[in-house]
Amino acid sequence: MNGDLDIFGENIKKQFPFFRNNSEIVFLDNASTSQKPDIVLDAMQKYYTQDCANSGRGDYALAGKARLNIEAVRKKVARFLGIARPNELAFVSGATEAMNLMALSFGLAALQDQDEIILCMEEHASTILPWLNVVEILGSFGKKIIIKKIQLHPVGDYDLKAFEKLITSRTQLIVGTDVHNIYGLRMGLEKIVGGLPANILTILDISQSVGHLPIDVEKLGVDGVVFSGHKMFAGTGIGGLWAGSKLFPLLAKAKVGSTLVPQEVSVKNHFEAGTPNIAGILSLGAAVDFIEKIGLENIEKYLFELTSYLLEALKKLPSVEFLPGPGKAQCSMGFGIISFKITGFQAADIGMILNDYGICVRTGFACNAGAKEQDFIRVSLQIYNTSKDIDYLIKILTSIIFVTKPDSW
Repeated sequence: MNGDLDIFGENIKKQFPFFRNNSEIVFLDNASTSQKPDIVLDAMQKYYTQDCANSGRGDYALAGKARLNIEAVRKKVARFLGIARPNELAFVSGATEAMNLMALSFGLAALQDQDEIILCMEEHASTILPWLNVVEILGSFGKKIIIKKIQLHPVGDYDLKAFEKLITSRTQLIVGTDVHNIYGLRMGLEKIVGGLPANILTILDISQSVGHLPIDVEKLGVDGVVFSGHKMFAGTGIGGLWAGSKLFPLLAKAKVGSTLVPQEVSVKNHFEAGTPNIAGILSLGAAVDFIEKIGLENIEKYLFELTSYLLEALKKLPSVEFLPGPGKAQCSMGFGIISFKITGFQAADIGMILNDYGICVRTGFACNAGAKEQDFIRVSLQIYNTSKDIDYLIKILTSIIFVTKPDSW
């Protein structure tokens, strides 16, 4: 790997207290969550130690400052995602809450008996289960909602040609993912949205792509997105949802309570009620600052190079079987995620041995209960990882394969 690129990763790692405090840990579970840089932790600390007040709920300066800071972050995140109207962006706890709110508000307001939703059952549970839940709820009221299932190519992205067979006059919604959390590919839904019938809406989970590559919701052409902040260096318990001009009128108000501008009809007021996660919102704004200072193009390039380096190293190991994703792709691609199995070994056993050597990876179903393969190892990279991290992983995997006898476990 290019030495200059490794210097890039090492310099970024220095900005993360986690690694300063845990220099022995190789963290390779970044699709689950990312570590937090100084700038993000400083923003949260400053709020709690200097500026702590509820947002706008008082006629004193700190309350007004909190409200203004939240709205400044809303504008910043909207610009970062290509959202033209910031009030179409609501801050919620993360992608799971966002998709649940979308499902309940759209399902209860817009879905009728025999309507159809198209889903992929091999995606993250937070993308699928909210819609299965609302189907069950509507079923208890006598409305039968039909779920149609998106099929995947063997390489791991959507079989877009098969969409034509799924769509009927009753199809109301397609829910998908931008970058898959196991397969690590961009799934391609944006390639067909422009050709869909005008009545069909699309919602996309961008949790694994936001902060990794440039995102512009207008260019994607979808009607709504959800995302989590903690995967893009922000604190936990913060994320967002965007509902565009076609989708928003079809959403019932999903959360009620105290709001700062109760008369305003907006996505923000539909989904934000009560005291917000102010420190989390500020951390999200700081995370955007951190990402933009590095540059999304630089992040995308570095993760591509690092993913390619990992892939080539894994290919040299015996008995490695790749799941769909970069390992089966016909062209070079990579967004930091590779999943694989090692013949003769249980993934959980390998995960525990790696843990003994300070290496953190994901094993098992990775929140994808519908995935065909449930016993695998997922390595997911971030910009603070380096080729040295990968070399160490490969060294330990090699020792497991050649020294440990599976039948002795």
